[in-house]
Amino acid sequence: MHIQGALDVGLRKDSVVETILQCVSYVGFPRAINAITTAREVFSENSALIKTGRMHSRTIQVHRRNC
Repeated sequence: MHIQGALDVGLRKDSVVETILQCVSYVGFPRAINAITTAREVFSENSALIKTGRMHSRTIQVHRRNC
């Protein structure tokens, strides 16, 4: 939910991963790896939705302009 929200407001995938990596010293390596795995799942779900036409790649751009 939060990862998708971050992507919806314009963060890039690499920025999401970088943010998770910055948290390693605070949350521990196993939790950071779990977070990276979750982020990858969200990234692949978004890619699948775009490929099937259920989500248009311009949806996020239009949302950004309206905010």
